[in-house]
Amino acid sequence: MLLPIHIVAAAVGLIAGTVALSVAKGSRLHRKSGMVFAYAMIAMCASALVAAVARGQAVNVIAASMTAYLVLTGLMTVRLKLLAAWRPAPSVAVTAKLDVPAAVGVPASAPPAPSASPFGRAPDASAQV
Repeated sequence: MLLPIHIVAAAVGLIAGTVALSVAKGSRLHRKSGMVFAYAMIAMCASALVAAVARGQAVNVIAASMTAYLVLTGLMTVRLKLLAAWRPAPSVAVTAKLDVPAAVGVPASAPPAPSASPFGRAPDASAQV
């Protein structure tokens, strides 16, 4: 039962991967075929993992797990980039930084003076050599 799923997922992955590699990066077809490729790879890894566990093939369990890990982390990276690109603009309350002292009439304190040290501290005068 797992072998036909594995073969079909591999065939779909090969076709979708070929399409994703042959069209312009970032185009709609590239993104769609890349997602199909990723989901086909996940299906292929899942079927391979179950079959390897059932047959006691430790090397294939490791290979299927590692491949699934790589595909899933790549998919998460792409999905987070897409989510960040399509995220709605923040509301006015968030962008106003909620400056409470200015809202109640208290003058804001002066910003800290820039330090000469890259670590955020002023150099210690007594430590000079």
